[in-house]
Amino acid sequence: MVIRGAFMDIRWSNTALILAISAFAILVRVMSARGLLFDNPYLDMFPLLAMSSLVAGYAFQSRYALAIPLSFIVVGDIVLYSLGHAPFFLLKSLWVSLFVLTGFFGITLLGWGVAKISRPHLVWFAGGSVWSVLLYDAWTNFGFFLAFYPQNLAGLTACYFNAIPFTLGHLMGMLLLTIPGFILCVISRKLLHPQGEVKTVIST
Repeated sequence: MVIRGAFMDIRWSNTALILAISAFAILVRVMSARGLLFDNPYLDMFPLLAMSSLVAGYAFQSRYALAIPLSFIVVGDIVLYSLGHAPFFLLKSLWVSLFVLTGFFGITLLGWGVAKISRPHLVWFAGGSVWSVLLYDAWTNFGFFLAFYPQNLAGLTACYFNAIPFTLGHLMGMLLLTIPGFILCVISRKLLHPQGEVKTVIST
């Protein structure tokens, strides 16, 4: 069955998968905010949220995938506020908030791009996992620089140097999630594209 409207032409299966991934990412944010996840400050909730965004782009290969990072940022803030936690957009500056949101959009688009240039392939997907961290951290750290650091070369250098432990933690988390994320991508693509043959490659 297909939902049709002025801006939508999307199957119920697509809608269900969007809701499922979004709900998982929102749950991760809520559990993290309530101290139920991630005691290590360098290994935070980012890998789970980033992998959700990457899987969305890789599986959907359409603009609807952008609904997932949008939902876990915006809807996640509403849920956190209702539970008595300060939402993200009030914790950080507007600069940082915009850089974080567009950073997750970028990860989703990266997953879409990887899916366009290669059939499901673990090596390509692992490469997308690594690049998603490097590009996201490079982009969002610039937002932190604009918001919190002196606007000079020393401030820029300090910002990126201070972020190195977080980037290493993000890389470790994404690499640990690469195989589960790849399996989820293959399953999702088969659900979303039942008429098309999906050939999976595990190694070169």
